[in-house]
Amino acid sequence: MLTIKASAKAAEETLFIIELVYGAVVTVRNVAQEMVSSIMLVETPRLMFPFARNIIAETTRDGGFPPLMINPIDFGELLRRNTSAPPPGTATA
Repeated sequence: MLTIKASAKAAEETLFIIELVYGAVVTVRNVAQEMVSSIMLVETPRLMFPFARNIIAETTRDGGFPPLMINPIDFGELLRRNTSAPPPGTATA
């Protein structure tokens, strides 16, 4: 599931709130076990993102606002940052 949440405000007044949960069914075959994580957390959302981005843009435009064009996301870098970060609640020295 790829979840995108966004909102717009003007002078402390909420103009819109949008949330999209976009899912895909993925079958992984003939792939080394160490690659499954990368496929599921990088390649799958990379393929899904353009479609989700388009839905968000069209929905905001159809609501009478300029289309919300979300910048591309580097899912590989996102995975690297999240796997190198300490778990929540962990103290660092």
